[in-house]
This record gives sequence, structure tokens and C-alpha cells, in this order.
Amino acid sequence: MHRGLRVSGVIEQGCSFFLSLALPILVSLSVKAEVSNSISDINDLKKFLAERSEDRVFDDRNETKLYSSSISEILQSFDPQLRSHYIIMKSSQSLQAATADDPRIIQYHPETKFIAAFNGHPRLAGFDSLEMIQADEASGTFTFFEIKESNVGGKSRVSLSGPNPALCLACHGHDPRPNWDNYANWRGAVGEKDDNIMDINISPADERSPHRSLWRFLKEAKSHERYSSLGPFPIANIDLAGISQELVAKDLSYLDTSYYPTTYWVNGTHGRGPVDYSKLPEEWLDHVTNLRGRTLREFTQLVGAINLKRIARMIAQHPMAKLTTLASYAMLTNCGSPEEFAIVEGAGGERRFEPFQQQMSALMRRGYFDSAAEDELKFISRLKFVLEPVMPESQDFSMNFDRSDNRFTTPSGDFFHTLTNELRRIEPSLLGTTCEEVKGLFAEAKTARQKVQ
Repeated sequence: MHRGLRVSGVIEQGCSFFLSLALPILVSLSVKAEVSNSISDINDLKKFLAERSEDRVFDDRNETKLYSSSISEILQSFDPQLRSHYIIMKSSQSLQAATADDPRIIQYHPETKFIAAFNGHPRLAGFDSLEMIQADEASGTFTFFEIKESNVGGKSRVSLSGPNPALCLACHGHDPRPNWDNYANWRGAVGEKDDNIMDINISPADERSPHRSLWRFLKEAKSHERYSSLGPFPIANIDLAGISQELVAKDLSYLDTSYYPTTYWVNGTHGRGPVDYSKLPEEWLDHVTNLRGRTLREFTQLVGAINLKRIARMIAQHPMAKLTTLASYAMLTNCGSPEEFAIVEGAGGERRFEPFQQQMSALMRRGYFDSAAEDELKFISRLKFVLEPVMPESQDFSMNFDRSDNRFTTPSGDFFHTLTNELRRIEPSLLGTTCEEVKGLFAEAKTARQKVQ
């Protein structure tokens, strides 16, 4: 961590919104500033900025509003839920760079579905940006925004982009979604293997142990300009050996972690309560035999569930919606073979599913593959087979960095159930239909489509 940044008193693949300040003319507008400490979503952030004095910058092309604030002030004004739900990225594939000492932080609000990301050192790419996503569960949408910080006349100023800047869409797709790895392997994150922070190949006494690195970061974060805004790191469970339970309860209890009741085992005795890992005495680190976070699983479930709603919406809003919806529903409910529900035929006649499935399987097995991914393989292969010829955007269904992966694995393993129910919600007539009825409706829609063509 950079030791020059002290307090004196964002999915993975991100975006950057570059502000042109060529030949600027500044016009200041005085607005009464009122301190707010309850930013929980993008609307709260807009209100927060509106309360601050405003400069307008005019250049040859447009007018940009600059507000008297900084990324640090905004982070300190996040509400407790945002400050206590976060992921630490030691390395990043986004435009916001990260290192183990100066990580990228991804914060999220479990209720408002607001996501924000930043890093902690001026030398790192993306230090001047706060990347944000406002997810909407009802509509299945992810809307991207960005704060850019600059120095104007020796004072910190920030600008807020409009929704979905072009550079964001270049990385996140036309109907954007986060870039995020599947459960349960998140490259570059603290706890990247299923939220497990310990490394079984490294002794707890070794200074290289990940749990020691986390402890050092959390201790130093308390005096960092940006990281000090974070609440206690969310721990799911911790095991300690050779320390009395009474001493643990006395030294680790911390009320501000009530969002995350921690299960702890002390010499084989079970306990549950709020635990602040940064308060663990250094001499106790040798006694940590297990340490597991919880936010990687939680965040994946949150964005994964909304992404499934996004997919259902894209299917139901397609220009050939009747066909795409019926074919998708049939594949998810095992109503017939993929060939029966092919929306268009191949150039050489009928497309065959078997070679397509073999190709999909080979691609998906290149990385981390478990039983949950195995279960999903057949549904994903069937769905992609019928949709890809008419929906090129189906390549962006998965949030995976590797677009050829196509997996949707979430901690709850609810891919096909959630997507099926969402299609029924969007198209209520599907509820209660038999497979034979679905086949008949699809045949009718396909015939009608061919007549129009």
C-alpha cells in the first residue's frame, strides 16, 4: 500500500470516460453545500453532487459540469451497506489497475444493487476514476457511469458521465453487463478460490500467507485516504487453535460488523458473532487455521441473478421474439430436440446439434469446471444452438471475461430455473403449456415468419 496517502484528520473490466478540457472557460455557480453520508445509489450520488458548488467548463464541443468534491469525499459518504460489502482485487483486467499493496476495491449495495470500484495509488491506471454500475433487478439492466477527478486551480473537481459512455460499452457490450468470472474461481481477488483466503500450501506462520497480507492491508487501510472509508472486511468464518474462547470474544467483538455475523471456531468450540479481522493481535496470526470471506459468492449471486433477467429480456425483446422465446423455453424445459426448435436452417440444410455440443463442451472445459458447470452445459448448449444464428448478441449472455466460455454458474446453481421462470413472467401464456403445445406454437410462428419473408 502506498504510504504517502494518509488521512490527515470498481466488474472487473471497467470503463474510462475521458473529459476534454481544451481551452476551458470556467463559470462558477455557488450552491449551498450540505454534507451527506447516505449515498446508496446513483440518484443519491447525483443529489450529493448537486449540493456542491459547481463549475461549468466550456470547450469547442460541449459543456461539462465540474463539482467541488473528490473521489475520497464521495467514498466517505457512502452508506454503511456500501462501505461494508466489498471485494479486494490484487490484480485486475479492467482499466483500473491493481496490485497486492494497492488493490482495486469493488463495493456493492445488496439492496439498491449499486456497484462502485476504485483503486488506491496515483501511479496506477484509473486512479482518477470511480467506476459505477446501477443495476435494476426489475428490468434486468446494468447502467454504467463514471466519476472523473481532476485538479482545477489547485482544487479537486469531479465530473459525472452520462449513462453508458461509449468506452464502457466497448468492454461491456451493447446491452451492458459486468465482466465477472464464474463461481467459484475469481482470478485476482482475495479469496479467489471459493472465498477461501488461506493457502494450504503455505504455513500460517509464513509471512507470505494470504491471511497475513490481508491483515496488514486492513491495518494500513485505516489511515489511507480512500481505503479508510471501508468497513471491516466481511468474514464468513474463522478457525483459531490454541487461544481461549473468552479472549477471542473480548478482543474481536466489533459492533459495526453486524452486517456479517461470523462463525468462528476456537479450539473446536463453536461461536457466532461480529468479528473484525483487523483487530486480531499479530501474535494470533500463527493460530489461524481457516479463514473464509463471503462477498465473492454474494456478489456473484447478485449480478448473476440480474444478468439472467437481462438474458430473458433480450430474448423476449428480439425482433423475432415469438420464435426466440418459444425456442428458449423449449430448450430450458426439455421439450424436444434442439433441431426441432432451430429458428433458421444452416446453409447446407438442417443444422446438427451433436457437433455443436461437442464444440461447446471443449470450450467450456478449458478452465475451471465442476459438477454445477456440468449440469449447466446441456442447457447452455441447447439454448445457444437455437439462438446464435439469429441472436449474435447471445455471445454476451455470459459475464465471463472469456467470451467463448459461455458459463453462467452461480453459487445457487439456479441458471435454468431462474431463466425459465423469468420467461414465464415476461410471457405468462407459457405457464401451464405442455410440450406438445409449445411445439405447435413454435411451428405456427415459424410458418408465419417464413410467409412474411
